[in-house]
Amino acid sequence: MGTMERTAALARAIRRNRRPLAAMSAGLAILALGLALRPPPPATVDVVVAARDLATGHRLEGGDLGRAAVPTGVALPGATADPGMVVGRVLAAPLVRGEAVVPARLMPAPAWLAAGGAGPASGAGPGAGGSAVVPLPVRFPDADAVRLLTAGQRVDVLAAEGPGEGALAGGPTLPRARVVARGATVLAVADPAGGGTGLLGEAAPSEAAGSPLVVLALTEPQALALAGAAASQQLSFTLAPAPPVPPQQGSGQP
Repeated sequence: MGTMERTAALARAIRRNRRPLAAMSAGLAILALGLALRPPPPATVDVVVAARDLATGHRLEGGDLGRAAVPTGVALPGATADPGMVVGRVLAAPLVRGEAVVPARLMPAPAWLAAGGAGPASGAGPGAGGSAVVPLPVRFPDADAVRLLTAGQRVDVLAAEGPGEGALAGGPTLPRARVVARGATVLAVADPAGGGTGLLGEAAPSEAAGSPLVVLALTEPQALALAGAAASQQLSFTLAPAPPVPPQQGSGQP
């Protein structure tokens, strides 16, 4: 077959299949256009996540943590890429596998950790210096003030004791107050009027009428001191100042 005959045969084949060929060409053009207009993949950031399900009160260790890449736009505030920033911290709420470890799920950092120190300081809050975290239910007499509390807040618990100095000089017998638990974290508030919720999940309503029951996260010494004070003294609380936020390091931000 000569060159002219092959050319004629090719032309006839093209005429017979012109519609399938036109459709194929159109599909290739659409595919090329789609690839050209496709946005670039979103920027991602590495964050520390729970490697397994973890319960409230658990002290984080290296084996509890992993890393995951998430789009920068959906990364939770406070998430970090450095496990060292959260190792040793105590959970104020449970974590499920793959969930990012963020400050809202952690007990307040001890003062020595927030300051970058090498060891615990005296008077540190729950979870500091290796002390165990104890959930303790407490009932305060001021029901209206208690109903302002929400899970995750930090409070200083006060106990009123004895007459004040004014009583010795014939003045008003005002009781003195002392701090029995500093920087306690509110885990749950159970209102007898309608139950309650908190970082521990759904809390059962109290059977006794009156002030809601507050579950606090305390160190063992704090729990012992508070239990002793509650037996004979009137308790109250003040909102504790927010702990300093440690600088973020190794966030992996592009």
